[in-house]
Amino acid sequence: METKFIEGTNQQYSIREDGVIIKHYNNTRGIKSYKDKILCIHNGLSTIYILKKKTTVSISYLLFDYFGFKYCNKCNCKFTRERNDFTCKNCLIDIGNYPKSKLQIKVRNLKRTEKITKSYISSLVKIKVAELDDKIYSHHKSLLKFKRKVSEEHKVSIKKLI
Repeated sequence: METKFIEGTNQQYSIREDGVIIKHYNNTRGIKSYKDKILCIHNGLSTIYILKKKTTVSISYLLFDYFGFKYCNKCNCKFTRERNDFTCKNCLIDIGNYPKSKLQIKVRNLKRTEKITKSYISSLVKIKVAELDDKIYSHHKSLLKFKRKVSEEHKVSIKKLI
């Protein structure tokens, strides 16, 4: 299996093709002895010393930088798309339209708040639903409808209206 030294570590750390980071020295009581040791990887991250500073590195980014490929998070196959992609093309096709665009999420959130319920008003007023009086509810409901109407007519964000 091919191994490459990680830049800036003075040949003290290397990465293998399968994503394993190897520490090539052991510091015991101030004495450095050269012995290979496999480092622990937690959630795809590992901590190493780069230019004498403790740094957390991403295994997938190191693999892409040094070997030109990554392993897919879903099917664990090798792929060479882009540095910030975490799934291969086949898995993206299986997912479908996810992740949704910001516009689709915004439309979904607008549809969700069309009904002005007591729980929605209580979250805006920041009191419990049980403590929300009918008079307060009807007042804030009419106020919210008015603010929505003004914001639509003048094309101003509803958050700018006090």
